[in-house]
Amino acid sequence: MKLYYAPSGKRMLPYPPVAPALLAASLRKEGVVARVIDLEIEAWLRDQLQGFWPTNRDILHPYRIIGEDGWSAELEEFACDLLDIAEYNPGEPIGISTMGYEQLASTMILVKKALCAGSRVILGGQFWTDSTAQKVLEIIRDTRLTIVTSDGYESIVEWHRGDSLPINALSWNGDTVAVGRRKAALTRAPTPEYPDCNWYGYDRYASKLMGATDSVRRAHLYVWDKQCPYKCTFCRVSAGSNVKLGAPEGVAEAMSDLLSLGVKQLNFMTNEINPTLSYMRRFVKALSPSLENKEDVSWFSYMRPDFAAPSDFADLRRVGCRLLRYGVETGSQRLSDLMRKDYKIPIIEETLKNASDAGIWNHVNFLIGFPGEVEEDIEQTLEFIDRVAPYLHSVRLNPFYLPPDSPMAREPEKSGVRLLEFKNGFWDFELLDGTRDEPATIEGRLNRISERVKSYGIGFAGVLPFETLDFLARYENRDNAIVEMQRERPYMWESSSADWLKGQLGAYEAPIEWKATIYKRGKNYSLALCND
Repeated sequence: MKLYYAPSGKRMLPYPPVAPALLAASLRKEGVVARVIDLEIEAWLRDQLQGFWPTNRDILHPYRIIGEDGWSAELEEFACDLLDIAEYNPGEPIGISTMGYEQLASTMILVKKALCAGSRVILGGQFWTDSTAQKVLEIIRDTRLTIVTSDGYESIVEWHRGDSLPINALSWNGDTVAVGRRKAALTRAPTPEYPDCNWYGYDRYASKLMGATDSVRRAHLYVWDKQCPYKCTFCRVSAGSNVKLGAPEGVAEAMSDLLSLGVKQLNFMTNEINPTLSYMRRFVKALSPSLENKEDVSWFSYMRPDFAAPSDFADLRRVGCRLLRYGVETGSQRLSDLMRKDYKIPIIEETLKNASDAGIWNHVNFLIGFPGEVEEDIEQTLEFIDRVAPYLHSVRLNPFYLPPDSPMAREPEKSGVRLLEFKNGFWDFELLDGTRDEPATIEGRLNRISERVKSYGIGFAGVLPFETLDFLARYENRDNAIVEMQRERPYMWESSSADWLKGQLGAYEAPIEWKATIYKRGKNYSLALCND
């Protein structure tokens, strides 16, 4: 069996994808060997040698690829090239991880060709939704195609055993789309096996790092995700007190495997490294034997801005932490409480100061346009920025959208909203009184906050965390790294649009306007079949 990470041709992340590796680990536990192939890097390498992507990108339209019987000669030629780099063997079972719209065309090509050749196919990825899965299945109408729309650790094992309708999945049963059983909300997510990293082939990834040749090896290190013990109203992984997290000591063994491969820069992949303070301290203790004062290994992660002593941040820095990202969302205590963040603004300010004093780069996410937000909340956020500016190094500004499966979507009236229509990965909504702030109002608030942080010389570099970590890793002193990064990457201080920043790094065009994402998901994060 082969597991593919679908190619997009729009950006090449400088590290191996983690999702298919985790799925392969789940299969390995059952005695099944699945070969993982990152088609993004394979497509890039082929493109450098002889060209790979079609000259006419308009032919890569997902809906037409699966809905039309005949393909153009150019599309058929591209499909053959895609199957070639995939090393596909007719009839073998395959799985494809699709994380965004830009990968959807190549995914659909692989699906159609594999089904025609007699393969069973399973699709998954963070951004598949039931509605899009149903549309695809209704068009293709093949019982050998299964689409997973949630965690796939158990699904892929059941599917490989022959179950045509595994947990968290949809498939065509011959007459209609069938929906597999679902785990009840707020139950413990299955803990995946840590992936075998030996397939990564770091000599291939060194060929392309953000447009330059670089020998640094990078990786995601899975800690835990999907089930957060907190209850933020807008978050899809909010699960509250029912969550039981795995022991942090288990991370150390997986990290040792990566270090043995020469990995120097890591993302500790988790919702937060401090679900509790004691958990974080155990985490640091587990890392210490391998990382203490090891200056050539650096990492970043998410952290809740809860209380931690100055010594805790010194300990984090001692084991290689260079960048922490925080979902602060707002400087208004009223709005934070409405979001059910369980934060105290003064403690957030103390946390940022302590982390900065330890030499750690602080990156803060702000959420603008949350239902119930008023001008006073924006003023308090601006005042918050004024107070923490000396300890703040980058921000990300996110226009609000209402995701499915969040507490707000499950019980909208408790959050003061009424659901109107489910679109491509988000809910259209209004307040219970039938109103909603106009997008132009939200855009104005985003611009005001953007201008305020820029007035303090605070940029947006943390939106691209591996790029930021790369600069931090070159210097023992964070502030020296900032100076050099401003010189080499000045655009990271120019615009707060995340899509625009990623486009600058990946050398492709991306919109700078906010209007494309206010109250809705951006194009790459929507798996609509037609997304023109």
